[in-house]
Amino acid sequence: MKNYALAAVAAVSFAVSGVASATVVQVTPGSMQGWSNPADENAYPGHPLGSATITGGSAHDGDGSIELKGERSRFVVGTLYPNAASASFGLLSTFASLTFDWKLAADSVATLNPLYTPALRFTIYNGSIRKELIWEGVYNNTYNTTSKDVWYSTSAADNFYITGGSVNDGKSIADWAADASLANYVVKGISVGQGSSAGDGFHAYADNVSYAKTDGSVTTFKFDLTAAASDVPEPATWGMMIVGFGMVGGSLRRRKTTIAFG
Repeated sequence: MKNYALAAVAAVSFAVSGVASATVVQVTPGSMQGWSNPADENAYPGHPLGSATITGGSAHDGDGSIELKGERSRFVVGTLYPNAASASFGLLSTFASLTFDWKLAADSVATLNPLYTPALRFTIYNGSIRKELIWEGVYNNTYNTTSKDVWYSTSAADNFYITGGSVNDGKSIADWAADASLANYVVKGISVGQGSSAGDGFHAYADNVSYAKTDGSVTTFKFDLTAAASDVPEPATWGMMIVGFGMVGGSLRRRKTTIAFG
């Protein structure tokens, strides 16, 4: 389905049902949409150089995904090391979830465990205090339930642990957002990557990094090699749009009639 069609159908759905918006942001090597692979993450003393790039090595929901190799490398939107002037995504208390799709390559060899997963992180900040909320497979029972070369999706109920806390005291993003001790923290960055214990044989993929907020809005970043065509809607899509606009128009006409004769 083309970009214009998606936008039009989303607009119709919003007008008819009143539900909050869902936004899909396509990230390609030619239009990074704020994402980057910070060099300072890779330059970690005593560890091999890792990489995080968009490739076609394992196309997922399009013609690409983030490919992760080695250790200590992240793909980031926002910033990993914020200050007060850094832009934010909003207060942590306004977030309901953070999820992504991930896959271990068949040839992945990790130091800690053969099924070591990529990590998904919120970087949060309050004054001079920086913390991370971190999803890793080991704290969500993936070592016992997953295999290599298969795509998996995390859920809103999955556990994140917080830097400086116990890795065994994981909570969902919604629960962390409701934690009074984090009431003044803002989300400064979102990242996908691997830690310094992954080893240089680690190899994985990630896609569809998505966050939901308490207002019902959802933003999803999908990673592709090439941008989708922005053509006119397909015939079937036009039909859906016409039906939707007809419903909206009928609703408006009924509302006018009520006002005139009520």
